[in-house]
Amino acid sequence: MATIFEDGVRSRTAKSRALYEEARQVLPGGVAANTKSTSPYPLYFREARGARNTDVDGNEYIDLVMGLGIHILGHAPMSVMAAVRERLSSGTMPGIATELEVELARKVHQHMPCAEMVRFVNTGSEATLMAIRVARAYRKRDKIAKFEGNYDGQHDVVQVSTSTSAGPADAPEPSLNHIGVAQSTLRDVVILPYNDPERASALITAHADELAAVIMEPVAGFGMGCVPATREFIRAIREVTAKHDIPLILDEVVTNFRLGLGGASEYYGIKPDLVTLGKILGGGFPIGGYAGRRDLMDRFVTLTGQPSDSHKRSASRVPFLETPSPWRQVSPRSRSSKRARCTGTWTP
Repeated sequence: MATIFEDGVRSRTAKSRALYEEARQVLPGGVAANTKSTSPYPLYFREARGARNTDVDGNEYIDLVMGLGIHILGHAPMSVMAAVRERLSSGTMPGIATELEVELARKVHQHMPCAEMVRFVNTGSEATLMAIRVARAYRKRDKIAKFEGNYDGQHDVVQVSTSTSAGPADAPEPSLNHIGVAQSTLRDVVILPYNDPERASALITAHADELAAVIMEPVAGFGMGCVPATREFIRAIREVTAKHDIPLILDEVVTNFRLGLGGASEYYGIKPDLVTLGKILGGGFPIGGYAGRRDLMDRFVTLTGQPSDSHKRSASRVPFLETPSPWRQVSPRSRSSKRARCTGTWTP
């Protein structure tokens, strides 16, 4: 039975409905990503500026999603767009080292001291994949621990217990999120309860000898809603992983530069071994990064070490990123003082 809301959508979005019928012939579900699916059908947009989107029917909306969090300056900010236009004339994907990637890495380290060395990739999913690979190379183990309800990317080992759950709340069991993820993945993942410092620490200790890494979101973004880690919890996880020399990967693909220019590591007063970064880094353009301890990055992310990440470097593809204006608009006064814009009460 259609709801009043759905009836209202249908009455004002005839063009979106027609476009949906066309799109479903060439796009699964009529969209390029499942997050774009809505009821009664997806809405299709023609432009976005600032905090507002306009659909193909001319309806205007206040955007509370902002590209799933990547547009920290809003849609199409003038400083970013001007930088893009300026740099496009110099080329798009040189596929070789550029001065700009060095400058961008320095800027990341300036704001996030835990990022002692940085490697750029194309997406947040690639960032978490490569960070896990670095940790596995260091520990010479395969199994990782992640938290129930945390979203850490699209690759198999983290597509476990994000939108699904199994077992008791204080001792969750691994559960596959999607069909097509290998069942064997379950053998390589330990699931931890989020915001439960005592039980999570006990499980990490129990599996310490077999763990390559612990990966966690400082603010659980998409799996369980916007739920920040408590200070007690995140510091307990840092303490137990350090005790057992297990690399802690802080997945800041969503929170990077949002809780403050120093990220969640600065806000909570901890230093992870590795950190992952997402599209906020590029003003909303496709880029990601992983960074962390010099000994890990310099030893395992080089031509003579492992792992290899031979894909093209995003920092050379979007060289406008180092243009000062976007960084300056995220005021240094926001360091550790501005809280994430989350639904609900912020109680770290």
